[in-house]
Amino acid sequence: MYQERILLTGKDILEKEFKIDTRGYRLKEEIKKYFEENSIEYEDYGTYSEERTDYPIYAKKVAEAIQNKECDCGILVCRSGYGMTVVANKFKGIRAASIHDQESAKYAKADDDINLLTLSGDNTTIKEAIEMINAWLETEFKGGRYKERLDMLEKIENEKEEEKESEKESEILQFVDVYGQQYSVEINQNIAKKQYNDTLFIHDGDRLTYADEKYTSRLGIDVSYHQGEIDWKKVKAAGYDFAFIRIGYRGYAEAGTVNADIRFDEYIQQAQNAGLDVGVYFFSQAVNEEEAREEAKFVLDHLSGYNLQLPVVFDPESILDDDARTDHVSGEQFTKNTEAFCSAIEAAGYDAMIYSNMLWEAYELDLEKLSAYPVWYADYELKPQTPYHFEVWQYTNQGSVDGINGRTDINIQLIEKPSK
Repeated sequence: MYQERILLTGKDILEKEFKIDTRGYRLKEEIKKYFEENSIEYEDYGTYSEERTDYPIYAKKVAEAIQNKECDCGILVCRSGYGMTVVANKFKGIRAASIHDQESAKYAKADDDINLLTLSGDNTTIKEAIEMINAWLETEFKGGRYKERLDMLEKIENEKEEEKESEKESEILQFVDVYGQQYSVEINQNIAKKQYNDTLFIHDGDRLTYADEKYTSRLGIDVSYHQGEIDWKKVKAAGYDFAFIRIGYRGYAEAGTVNADIRFDEYIQQAQNAGLDVGVYFFSQAVNEEEAREEAKFVLDHLSGYNLQLPVVFDPESILDDDARTDHVSGEQFTKNTEAFCSAIEAAGYDAMIYSNMLWEAYELDLEKLSAYPVWYADYELKPQTPYHFEVWQYTNQGSVDGINGRTDINIQLIEKPSK
């Protein structure tokens, strides 16, 4: 398959840039010879061989070059001419047409002021290509009522852009909590959006996989003393590669006592000995930044002597079935507490992470202010409801894992593939 594109700039001298997929490569080389023989300056932007590539890449480059006024017009060549035309016309201000003879080339310029010509590499000889290119370049736009039509086209393009901006500004997310209660919230466009394709999260019983061109995944668990005795070798053999272990918690009663998880040392040693990567989390009930920093210090003291492969997670949660000391803490204060904890953790040389769910992302934590920290997201729907980016998804709290008695939280970690 051969494919090419030529980008033209026209003033006193025509400057031409060539873009090729594979289908039009040979035709491009012949057109270059014609330009050189007629002292027409050009630049060849590729492709530079007949190796396979993809035409949208080049159509985009040419269209953007015209938009940026790097040139006045362009020529694209692909197998049929149609693919390039479709891509180019996605760009505002681009008027692309697939041309097959001199007459259509003239009308395209005279009536519609076409600024991007597309040719078929399969069905066009070099003689025909030169004739069509010259006919197009030498024809003047009629203006008048034809200009009025182009003005109408520009108005349509502007209206579509305004509609998109309006939709973007007022995009509403509908979601449910763990009890099925429905909520509506405006999506914050200033927060990084998730890069994953939700349709590629594939469930198979308790197991979940994800893979695309950019990301792969692995499974892990999170545990506290509630899981009791754990056979970590069985957990590893069952295909779980990481664990977040609770290192401690603050009580939700008024006193707010900070406590260590009684199985933390046992769990972290056995998990790492079994070959799992480990991170830790602290269940917070801090009501102000001072208490959040106290919690961070507690974590750092108890991490002494341990190496972590995963972050230290700040886990602020609401107590749903009892009165709690954090009941009247504002979202603004929760955000400040989170920043205080995470900054203290990172100052000590560890990576910090935030545990959250859709309710907290919508109404409590200001993720825009906390954008420096990755998110461990909890959501037990089949697909993650959040529009925002996360690195770990706790997708069930009812998992069955070999080596653990009873139900367990299971997580999927999304891992960016190394760039080639």
